[in-house]
Amino acid sequence: MSDAAVGFAMQTIRGRNIGILGGTFNPIHCGHLVMAENALEQLGLDLVVFAPAGDPPHKTVDGATPPEARYRMVEMAIADRPGFVISRIDLDHDEPAYTWRLLERCAQKWPGNHFHFILGGDSLKEFGSWVRPDRILQLARIAVIPRPDSPIEPATLNAVPGLPDMLDVIDAPLCAVSSTEIRTRIRNGRSIRYLVPHSVRRMIETGGYYRGS
Repeated sequence: MSDAAVGFAMQTIRGRNIGILGGTFNPIHCGHLVMAENALEQLGLDLVVFAPAGDPPHKTVDGATPPEARYRMVEMAIADRPGFVISRIDLDHDEPAYTWRLLERCAQKWPGNHFHFILGGDSLKEFGSWVRPDRILQLARIAVIPRPDSPIEPATLNAVPGLPDMLDVIDAPLCAVSSTEIRTRIRNGRSIRYLVPHSVRRMIETGGYYRGS
């Protein structure tokens, strides 16, 4: 669903629950989709908005995968799932893609809704070191999907005041797949079948993405 369609959908569901799933999606994989699906179901969300990042401050995006390619991969991955939409709200900005700024833009562009920021347990572990985590908690609840190697520990919950009261733990099949692993498998000539949607795999193969060092 395009940004114009997202805007129309937002106008028709003001006052409802919206999930935001940000990230580089380099590439998007089935773990991302499992996260979004279970958050949508268990939190009773009306939409999950996938917001690819243009310039993430905490990681270097592989130069072989420009923002438009990553955007297109996400678009194809969610095309057949009602309730999943994609937005350029974080992509078309020159500033670093900080989560607090993403959520401020969401609140400004789609006022009157309740936001839930979806992330994995590995990201939650670093939440206390993010820029302005307090502002994030003012703008959204946190929906976390634990990862096998990242259980939710007391130190993580205590790192940011108010985090435990704003946290929803999503019960989802444990998924250890990561974009880093997928890129490594491609460079090593290994299969990524069933780790990414079929349409995404075809785009990666056709475009020759991730084959370089």
